[in-house]
Amino acid sequence: MGSIESKMKKIVTLGISLKDEHQRRLEAMGELKVLESPTSVEDFLEKAKEADVIYSNGDYLLEALPKLQNVFVTYPYVELGVFNSEELENKGVFVANSQGGNRDSIVEWVMYMTISLFRKFAPMVRAIENFPVELQQSLNGKKVLIVGHGSIGSRVGVLCNAFGMEVSFFDRGDDLAIKSKEVDLIINSLNCNSSSQNLLDEAFFMNLKNGVY
Repeated sequence: MGSIESKMKKIVTLGISLKDEHQRRLEAMGELKVLESPTSVEDFLEKAKEADVIYSNGDYLLEALPKLQNVFVTYPYVELGVFNSEELENKGVFVANSQGGNRDSIVEWVMYMTISLFRKFAPMVRAIENFPVELQQSLNGKKVLIVGHGSIGSRVGVLCNAFGMEVSFFDRGDDLAIKSKEVDLIINSLNCNSSSQNLLDEAFFMNLKNGVY
């Protein structure tokens, strides 16, 4: 990282809408080019040619990564997709996401979906006819397993606790089959990478009790 930081001269943004403050900070670091979002992998590579830093909106980034060399890449999201970080590092390519950048929106969506599943809210949205109000399941006392204990998973756990749910976490080294056997809800908060790929496989789903969300 030291070699990259010492020569941060050419910075290219692709499809990023910069605030004035952010643009000034980047301009203070070196030569800044603010470009539109690429329309293809080839367009991405052409626009990012000779850049020391690429700040991408994510369009065609995953496909372009294996073709890059000697560059620092960042994007304003948590998730991008599966890529081999060791191979990229050998080519001088370092990738950084914005950890926690979209935590609040994801956590709120997870909690909305959790409440909707147990309370059966979906049929009530934009209803045009009267419908009987039926007693549905409460979150209180339900067992939830959160797969992943990072920024998002931890925050979801706090809110689930506030609703009276019994919260447990799956951490690296745990037995997922045992952890998930008797829960009522499973929330996957892991990033998609080589270590999490295929973790939730057929054997995992076949091991779950009936009726689990």
